[in-house]
Amino acid sequence: MTELIAEKTFEAILRDDAVSFGALMEKDRIGAYRYGRFPVLSLMYLFKSKKLIKRYEEEFIKITSFTEKNEPVTAFSEFKKIAGKCLRLYFSEIVSPLEMLLISDDIRRLKRIYPLAKPSEDIKKRLKEAYFIRYGLDVKYENGRIILDRRPLSKARKRKIIAACAGVFFAVAITVLTPSLAISLMPKPVEGDVTELSQIDFSSKKKYTLKNDLVLPENYSVERVNCSIDGGGKKLIFKSGATLGALYGKFYNAEVETSGNKPVFTLVAETAEVENIVLKVNADFTAEESVAFLAKTNLGTVEKVTLGVSGKMGAYAEQNGEEAISLTFGGIVQNNYYKYNSQLQTTYRGTVRDCTATYDGFSLTGTAGANSAFGGITGLNYGTVQGCTVSGNISGDTFDIAGICVENQGLLSDVKNTAELYQTTRDTGWNTVTCGIVITNGNVVENCENSGNITALSECGDLGDTEREAAVSASGIVYMSEGYVSSLIIRGCKNTGTVTAGAKYRNAYASGVCILNASGIISCSNYGKISASAENGKESYTGGISAFANGYIVMSENDADINSFGSKSYIGGIAAKSVAQIYNCISQGNVNASADEAYAGGILGFGAVVRVDGPFYSSLHSASIESCISKSAIKAVTTDEGTAYVGGIAGFFAEEKFDTSGETVVYSSRAVGSYFAGNIESDGYSGNIVGAVGINIYESNAFISNGNEIPYFEENFYVSNLLTAF
Repeated sequence: MTELIAEKTFEAILRDDAVSFGALMEKDRIGAYRYGRFPVLSLMYLFKSKKLIKRYEEEFIKITSFTEKNEPVTAFSEFKKIAGKCLRLYFSEIVSPLEMLLISDDIRRLKRIYPLAKPSEDIKKRLKEAYFIRYGLDVKYENGRIILDRRPLSKARKRKIIAACAGVFFAVAITVLTPSLAISLMPKPVEGDVTELSQIDFSSKKKYTLKNDLVLPENYSVERVNCSIDGGGKKLIFKSGATLGALYGKFYNAEVETSGNKPVFTLVAETAEVENIVLKVNADFTAEESVAFLAKTNLGTVEKVTLGVSGKMGAYAEQNGEEAISLTFGGIVQNNYYKYNSQLQTTYRGTVRDCTATYDGFSLTGTAGANSAFGGITGLNYGTVQGCTVSGNISGDTFDIAGICVENQGLLSDVKNTAELYQTTRDTGWNTVTCGIVITNGNVVENCENSGNITALSECGDLGDTEREAAVSASGIVYMSEGYVSSLIIRGCKNTGTVTAGAKYRNAYASGVCILNASGIISCSNYGKISASAENGKESYTGGISAFANGYIVMSENDADINSFGSKSYIGGIAAKSVAQIYNCISQGNVNASADEAYAGGILGFGAVVRVDGPFYSSLHSASIESCISKSAIKAVTTDEGTAYVGGIAGFFAEEKFDTSGETVVYSSRAVGSYFAGNIESDGYSGNIVGAVGINIYESNAFISNGNEIPYFEENFYVSNLLTAF
């Protein structure tokens, strides 16, 4: 019953329905609901529910204890659109109403409501971090008030105001002075064979076949294409700024040449089709909004498009006191989206299928303020991307790169990247991310393969005294897989490309499949060399499958050498650091670490323990290694009189003490039913199964769960010699 109330409450927020919301208030304490990371009031701010905000804001802002409900995908999607780089603050943290106001740029309301909220120190800290990430400005707290550094009006905003005024004047002048010009440019429609552009009536539902190559002049545009155009193998040449608007018909069998600064179509509608198109792009432009070369938004079918791209593209957003925006770009489609037709009770999902893209020395240049990312096929995918291939090479400077897609909230299936992807930056405000398939996954990535070399480097100077996250990340398949979709998973994926992450003054993360796995990884494999290197006292994390495993990894394999260098080095044949289950996995590549402090394992480098406190209960999470095999040769070399923890299965198991019902409980990771058939070379602590564990774990070798004794170590074997557990 409460789940039904929660669903109806969310619907009332979306509709801004005060009557329905009030009726639900009588049934339950819905103002204290928290949908995943979003309290009810935060959702009201996110979806701009003005009536509900006016009525309940002052009441709900005081609520600090919540009842957790499932997080809707819609909420997460809308939040990502406005969060930009601030999203990194909320992997697991609650987005309080005050933080939602700051991120949505409702500063006036934030200042007014702040004294009523009485925020925690953690919320105050995140407000400061979010404001600095967005604007590079500071937040202060005095006498129960919040004080934010003022943001000046940017030059870009001033230019837009002037341009808008000039545009109105120009439009009036054209209308008054040259009415005959508009009439003379009207097309003269004929159906059938076409030899001139003026013969096509784009608003009709007729079918046209091109008999000659056609040229679309500079800035040529139509609002809507209802007709079907058979290219007949002929060529359409788009001059700078030319576009065909929204496609509601069909476009096929044509070759298109464009400079890329405008998409061929702004929209491919739900019943529209694009098929068998050769699209050649010679790019040389700077974008200030998200775009793609074929279509900005696709709700229909894009199939068998062959894309060839050369040249360069820049992305720019003037940050000078303004909010940093997120510019996302796709090679073929920017937004592969979905649409629900309430009359037909049908959901249309965009499909991009059997397309190929080749990038010939294509270069990308961005700024930290633009927060830019490029996907070789799509920018954002909420539909289906299937059977597509990317080849060639793409380089980026302060511009994140993914071989296939920037963000997946739908299905990525049977796609391949063979392109070499390389990104570097000297910007201290930028965290470099390069991935073979997709940067962020919120649903399903299956049967995908990367064979291109993946490189992410940071050459920036010392960050100094700052609380900002500093990282550089490279992954064969995915950077981050997280969300609240039940089917969320990475399955059947393979990396054979070399993956390299390197930094001078920030942490470095490298993995064969996924950097941050907060979902699940099943039947994935890595056969490419993986390396992470961090200098000047920074940390490195290297995993054959995952760098951080907050979600399970099962039936997966690493068969390549992995290397980790840094002040503190975490490295494992399957995962560098984990609080989740690793089951039925095997690692056969060499594992090499060189650091002041090293945690190295054939399967796992460091088994951590995390306690998650909820409103009604707390849960403990730690690594569990079961039925795994390591055949790795593991070597750890320490510098500056440091210490190494090296194990055939795991390097180190941390232990934590928790007070539960008046009793102190010791909790740690476990390794059971696993085999080590490799060898270890170390100048520190080492063991054939685990290098080192806490003293309480060593003495007890078990913990009690629901009255049952669960062993930390059982039925492990060192194949080549007598078993030594620690």
